[in-house]
Amino acid sequence: MEAARIIIVGGGFAGATLAEHLNRRVARDVEVVVISSDNHMVFTPMLAEVAGRSLSGFDVVMPGRQMAPRATWLTATVTSVDLKTNEVEYTRPDGKRSTLSYAHLVLACGSDVNLDVVPGMAAHAYTLRTVGDGMVLGNEVIARFEQAATEPDDAERQRLLTVVVVGGGFTGVEAAGHLFDMMRSVKPYYPQLGRNRPQMVLLQRGARIVPEFQHDSLSEFALRKLRQNARATRPPYSHRGERLRASGARTRNWLGLCPRCGTCSSRSGMRGLC
Repeated sequence: MEAARIIIVGGGFAGATLAEHLNRRVARDVEVVVISSDNHMVFTPMLAEVAGRSLSGFDVVMPGRQMAPRATWLTATVTSVDLKTNEVEYTRPDGKRSTLSYAHLVLACGSDVNLDVVPGMAAHAYTLRTVGDGMVLGNEVIARFEQAATEPDDAERQRLLTVVVVGGGFTGVEAAGHLFDMMRSVKPYYPQLGRNRPQMVLLQRGARIVPEFQHDSLSEFALRKLRQNARATRPPYSHRGERLRASGARTRNWLGLCPRCGTCSSRSGMRGLC
């Protein structure tokens, strides 16, 4: 008789942690298989530190096979699930397709970001979902300093030193804080910038930032700390090229970061993202 097989689609927090627990709890003859587009789990809450260069990208990843050594980890993309035959179809790195049967199936694909919810954002904003995103974002901010250092126009220099973070939840606030710390720390190395100061703008929909706190005093404290060095405002907002308009604010030039805005449930197992 064929041994039971549990397939977990997705190697993020939920998928990797479940595989780790199942390895300790299920019988030895039960096979646990993780199918993920990556061979590692990313500790996403610390990506802001990667972007701000206070942590290396290697510090926030954990090899999936190391987390769950008894599990079979397949680096592949799930393309379909047949509920009648209990089979999962996936695409291997070489582009060929394979199928695998299961006794139990767990979909842990997480969420996806839809930048199309705000016109212009998909073309001009950055997300913060992967280690690569964190490295690219930090590099881009530093590149703006390099560009500003050779820019003769004062207004253009200030535009290059302005970063807008859309989304005032945990990730947005952390990203704004760590990026602004980095911007302030590198500013002395660019004497050409003179009186131009880095500026951070945080845009949040709703009455307060970090609503996850579920306590007004904590949100107000976080807002006060941010306003010591940055600016916070509330949408609605719109984008035109590299310009952004928020309600009650003038149109702004910007380098935009969208860590979690437009987040929706992912069907990535069906769309080739998981």
